[in-house]
Amino acid sequence: MRILAPAETPPGADHEGLLQAQRWLTPAGARWAFGLMIAVVLGLALAVAAHLRSEVLVDERRQAELIARVLEDHTTRSLETIDLTLATLAGAIEGAGSSEGHTSPHKLVDAALLDPTLQGVAALRSLSLVSAEGRVLGSTRSDNVGVRIDLRRVGLRPDRPIPRLGPMQRARDLDDLAQGAPPTPQPRNLMPMVRAIEVGAFNGFYLVAVLNPDAFANHFGMTSMPSGHRASLASYDGRLLVPGADVDAQPGTDLSLMPVWAQHLPRAEHGSLIGAGIDPGEYVLAWRVLRSYPLVVVVERKLGEAMTGWADQARLIAALSLFAVAALLLLSGLATRSLRVQAEARKALAQSMAALRDREQMLSALVDNVQELMFRTDAEGRVGFVNGRWQLFSGHPQEYAIGRRLAELFVAADRQLIDGLFAPGAVVEPGAKVLARLLRRDGGERPLELVLAPLHSPKGKAPLGYTGFAIDVSEREQARSALRARGLHRPEEAGAGPL
Repeated sequence: MRILAPAETPPGADHEGLLQAQRWLTPAGARWAFGLMIAVVLGLALAVAAHLRSEVLVDERRQAELIARVLEDHTTRSLETIDLTLATLAGAIEGAGSSEGHTSPHKLVDAALLDPTLQGVAALRSLSLVSAEGRVLGSTRSDNVGVRIDLRRVGLRPDRPIPRLGPMQRARDLDDLAQGAPPTPQPRNLMPMVRAIEVGAFNGFYLVAVLNPDAFANHFGMTSMPSGHRASLASYDGRLLVPGADVDAQPGTDLSLMPVWAQHLPRAEHGSLIGAGIDPGEYVLAWRVLRSYPLVVVVERKLGEAMTGWADQARLIAALSLFAVAALLLLSGLATRSLRVQAEARKALAQSMAALRDREQMLSALVDNVQELMFRTDAEGRVGFVNGRWQLFSGHPQEYAIGRRLAELFVAADRQLIDGLFAPGAVVEPGAKVLARLLRRDGGERPLELVLAPLHSPKGKAPLGYTGFAIDVSEREQARSALRARGLHRPEEAGAGPL
């Protein structure tokens, strides 16, 4: 059996260190590790999807706010144009009424048709002069002339100031508001704008402009629909005036419970949110109050439609995530199986190493307790191992001999003999014996009989090293010395003596 030097690494020491280093590599540990990686993949996928969703919502809100600003500007300019026309015509009527020759109000109203400011105003349906009793004296629409209307229906009340805009009415024009007029077969809506004439012969008269809500609806649709939005016009107090395309709510619907009116107006006159819209459901919504009139432009888009592009991206992210998770699960299964096999192999190796250590300890105890000195050298004769008898024979610790030439441990007179055993080309027969004197620590000598045996590799002829043992022959040599002292120094005589 092979005996190891103390300085050498015991067989399996590297494997034992590897076992310690890989002790954490267990099937359970692999499952935890891959579970953590799967959680990271899913977490990253959710984070990316949430980030993309946030970006889409921000872009949608910005786009809705931009459309609301454009529509608010157009609506304000249209109303200001009509308001300016009313002011101009009212001034003309007041001036005509103050002159000596009164101009017919019919002619004054008809002259308004020639005003270039009215040529491009699609929102103006008619312009009429109404007396304090509600009779239409002149109008750009002949069907209105002569009818009598309830002035409260255009927003005029004795106890209130004249509003800039009157209430929405289910009628096409003033003739549909005539007292006793039958309901029109296809009712439409109008919004009145009123200005009072306060001086001259026509003091107490009113100029009533009938606005066409359909014109606003058409412009709102052309502006908002290409981007998938729909725009509506509502009053400042939360009453729907002009519903947008595809809006199911009818004019006059109360919108005061919408977040725009319930939470933001009048504190914030423009903004955007994600929440309830005009119709049931969740919308991306923006609103903007007209800067000169008590009207609110509302632009909205269904949240589901707004998130269509994001949903496609989310499905792609989900597919990639599922692919990554499937790959990790496959790798986890392979790794778990491999680690299970490795764990079994490590267990078997550990058992083998434990058995080997037990045998090593048993052999070491056996070697240390033999009566002979056992040693091993390399091919040049340097000592690599000595057993415990070394310390008894020499008085030196075992470390003293390790790494030294074997000849250095003997007296000078015997060193050449021992070095010759390891000389190049020297042939040491197995079992050959050499008598040499060991140099003790106290300076004394101990005669030893050395027996060497060469160690050869399976393929090489040159010895890799030598193993051997030494027997203490002190008593034998003392007996021989005594015999020589008595003259019996020849071997045959020594054999015939008492010893």
